[in-house]
Amino acid sequence: MKKVVIITGASRGFGELIAKKFQKENFQVIATMRNINSCPSLKKLNNVDIKKLDVTLKSDIKNVIDFTIKKYNRIDVLINNAGYGAFGFLEEASDEEIRNQFNVNYFGLIDCIKGVLPQMRKQKDGVIVNISSIAGRFGLPFTSLYNSSKFAVEGLTECLHYELSLFGIDIKTVAPGSFRTGFHDSINFTEDEKKRGFRCRKRKSKKSP
Repeated sequence: MKKVVIITGASRGFGELIAKKFQKENFQVIATMRNINSCPSLKKLNNVDIKKLDVTLKSDIKNVIDFTIKKYNRIDVLINNAGYGAFGFLEEASDEEIRNQFNVNYFGLIDCIKGVLPQMRKQKDGVIVNISSIAGRFGLPFTSLYNSSKFAVEGLTECLHYELSLFGIDIKTVAPGSFRTGFHDSINFTEDEKKRGFRCRKRKSKKSP
């Protein structure tokens, strides 16, 4: 019987690459994304189910979990990859922008973990991988919201390691640096910074006289 992996944010970047890697390793892949038509390359692969999942919607999470258990009767791996970055000055961030950052990167991740735990405890086996960031290890300017959400993921994972090991479940983080994954295309700048045209661009070097 194939092992089953659920991957959030699988439409592009690391999520898409992770889905393809597990598919090659003969896992049954549940590739989830907000727009199920946003990754046509996965639709061509065997052993891949594409399901709609917005991690901020508990109903979506429940639908994916219920589908997976009903069809495959197990969940072996959860990859929490969905996320985005809210950049800019903290004092200019609206309440909505602050909540959205944590709803996706942190609270949505928690809801996905809580969703798979009953089945993993029943199996007495399972692996959860939270895709964090090097930004969850040290602070950077203009990224207080993103960094703090990833710091929270790191702390949560460390604590859950002790809790879940009692049930034969392993949990860990992967903290990549900057890669060309399309992540920067989904960066959300605070409204005031958008008006000023603030962007994280590399300054053009001045030519020597």
